[in-house]
Amino acid sequence: QTLLPQLTDAKIPLRCRDLLLRALHTLADEGEGIKEAMRPLAPTLAQWLAEKEPTEAVLGVVASACKDTKTALELRDERVPRRAIALLQARETRRWPHSRRLQLLRIVQWSALNDRRAGEEYAKANVHTELLNEVGGAVSVPGQFSEAKSTWVAQLVSTIDALTYWSPATKDMALKSGYVDRLLRIIASQLNIRAELLTAVLRSLADILSDADSLMFKKITFGLGGV
Repeated sequence: QTLLPQLTDAKIPLRCRDLLLRALHTLADEGEGIKEAMRPLAPTLAQWLAEKEPTEAVLGVVASACKDTKTALELRDERVPRRAIALLQARETRRWPHSRRLQLLRIVQWSALNDRRAGEEYAKANVHTELLNEVGGAVSVPGQFSEAKSTWVAQLVSTIDALTYWSPATKDMALKSGYVDRLLRIIASQLNIRAELLTAVLRSLADILSDADSLMFKKITFGLGGV
């Protein structure tokens, strides 16, 4: 409650605002009450996200806000999903460090899970296509994942999982693109797979195969070879 009035102060310097946002991000991830208290901030958060180059702190706190269902709906009314799509498709975003892009993916993940209309917007924009390609690229490089790469790939997988939640078409495309094969190869290629990555991969496998028929399982098994 002390942080919120300071954040909406028009005179607050950008650096101080981001420091406060990082603190709010941490608090919101640890307590449901904080996320609920952030609901009145939805228009302000959307305004910050609309900046040409939203900071990692802004992205992070918007992502945390999206974990609250009611806030996610309010942020959709503020066109946050459309802004997230625009950022994902921008060339400049691809040059962002993974830590910053990761927060953008968290916005997509939680807004897609908590708001069906947002999930449908992401499906229409084919947001999943680039993410599927990035998982494929990560698997194509042999060797043990670093901690940073494990965290990044885990977020990619979690975001794709969220995008398939409301969209049968997205799930079908993921299956046909060999996504299950990539997930299993992640497990097979990592001698000491980190818990965060393993959890994301297993959850995604369970979700994406929940409606698969026996023929699809045979195709998947045949395509895996020795994996």
